[in-house]
Amino acid sequence: MGVIPVGAKEDIIPLKIISNIQIGIKYKLAPLIIGGLLALLSLGNIFNSGLGGLIFLAIYITIAGSGIRTTLTFDKSGTKQVISVPFFEAK
Repeated sequence: MGVIPVGAKEDIIPLKIISNIQIGIKYKLAPLIIGGLLALLSLGNIFNSGLGGLIFLAIYITIAGSGIRTTLTFDKSGTKQVISVPFFEAK
């Protein structure tokens, strides 16, 4: 679901060749719905198991949050490049 990072890519781009920079937000419904439903279901576990319920609630909220993505779009030498990260990882 994109919650656990499984790789990395480093790309060095000179600022002189970058143009048409745009920042936006995209929503992925599957993680939002699944994480939201699981978070609601885990609220009942908070009263039964205390700390365990809070841990599961935090995990499910993180899954739901991964459905909100911040995107950076720019043109590099005529080629459109898109960088997309969950909103809580955007700096």
